[in-house]
Amino acid sequence: MVKLSTFFLGTALSTHAVYSASLFGLKSRGFSSLIERAGVSDSHEQCPVDTPLSCTSGTTDSCCVEATNGLFLATQFWDFYPQTGPSNLFTTHGLWSDKCSGGYDQYCNPSWEITNVTEILQDLGEEDLLQKMNYSWKNMGKTDEDLWLHEFNKHGTCMSTVNPSCYPETAEKYRYVGDFFNRVVSIQDQLPTYDILAQAGIVPTTEKKYKTADLEAALSKHVQGKTVRLGCTNGALQEVWYYFKLKGAVATGSFVNENADSKSSCPDELYYVPKGQPTPSGNSSGGSGGSGTSSGKGYLKLSGQKGCIISSGNWFTSGTCASFQLAQAEFGGVTLTSSKGPCNVVNNVFSCKAGNTLGQFTQDGNTIVYGGQSKWSADHVPSGQEQLTITPGSGKSVTFELQYESI
Repeated sequence: MVKLSTFFLGTALSTHAVYSASLFGLKSRGFSSLIERAGVSDSHEQCPVDTPLSCTSGTTDSCCVEATNGLFLATQFWDFYPQTGPSNLFTTHGLWSDKCSGGYDQYCNPSWEITNVTEILQDLGEEDLLQKMNYSWKNMGKTDEDLWLHEFNKHGTCMSTVNPSCYPETAEKYRYVGDFFNRVVSIQDQLPTYDILAQAGIVPTTEKKYKTADLEAALSKHVQGKTVRLGCTNGALQEVWYYFKLKGAVATGSFVNENADSKSSCPDELYYVPKGQPTPSGNSSGGSGGSGTSSGKGYLKLSGQKGCIISSGNWFTSGTCASFQLAQAEFGGVTLTSSKGPCNVVNNVFSCKAGNTLGQFTQDGNTIVYGGQSKWSADHVPSGQEQLTITPGSGKSVTFELQYESI
């Protein structure tokens, strides 16, 4: 179970920790008790005490076990330039649930989606929660509300235990939304990344670099020796990911530390830049998780295969490649657009057409990644004038990577 360090329980707290403890009513108790108590809902279906951990196969109670999307990530931003949030606080990015088998789903249940977080929380009487969110869950460039909506609609709707049907008809409308946001904030409150690093003598500076391994080791001590993942852009720290499994429901269960499922994206040595300053290299990038992805036009080609992707999103082996506009996505990652319209994965098929919403992809070098999966697949290799759909993942006969080639 997650335990808070003796540092956070002691007297050597930073200004932020003291402020948040008094403002939000945090008390000196272990992280494990806080994480089990915080966000408790009186109306979510009660789960048995012997409920298995998430990702346990053979379980059928989707209101109490996250059997499919059961690897949880508590993610934090260090948006330093332009400065976002207090100078001694890693702000909240979100709570994500990755697939137990690798990769992740997104926007899973449109009927659960919402259009205004603030109004919903106010109607639920969650004024204190809103106060915390306005302090620690910040969006760079646009409103905080935009980020909150994005995080719930993209990630919260993929958590089976958040399902509104897990609540009785007598529950308050949108109680499932209030429980989600309560739980995100309660977890993040107990991961004081800035203070953990400061206790290890690691503080923001442009005068020197730190060894990435030293930051990882300092943070690991506070999650029972489990590994964490650091994200960097242009050699500067931008994001921290903590990993968990869940025993029970998001609203009422207990989060248990897990090792990161991927390595940090930082070089061996990194800059930990003070907020309000650019990186010493002069590159101004330093916000919104630091995707650091360039924009431009290019072709989409298939590794080890002939042909390319045409403007509809299909694979074609005869004719001219279509050009795609690559742009940075609002909350990290990239978007793709062809002459036919926005590109997205619709019903598990890559599609570009008018009426699509812009899908959120990521880049690993030149590889286009969707849902954490770098592989794509098709039923066979198209021939002649045949145009073939492609799907994310390696579930079909022919597998490949989707490579972006700038023009």
